[in-house]
Amino acid sequence: MCLLDMLNKDVLLDIKTVTINGSIGWYTIEDDQYCIGISIHKRHITAWKRLRSESTDVVINTGMNHAQI
Repeated sequence: MCLLDMLNKDVLLDIKTVTINGSIGWYTIEDDQYCIGISIHKRHITAWKRLRSESTDVVINTGMNHAQI
């Protein structure tokens, strides 16, 4: 499956002890770097904001290297 086929697909993000649902909205590829934009579903926005406010890290989950579709 290529990235173009994954646009608008639902994904689950496991961050720390929280699972957040979202969907892949966009992506860009520059050299060997992939940037993927994920829109958080409305019912998970509060949990996402809480994670962001509690974290002082620039990257919330440095070990995240995959998403479940």
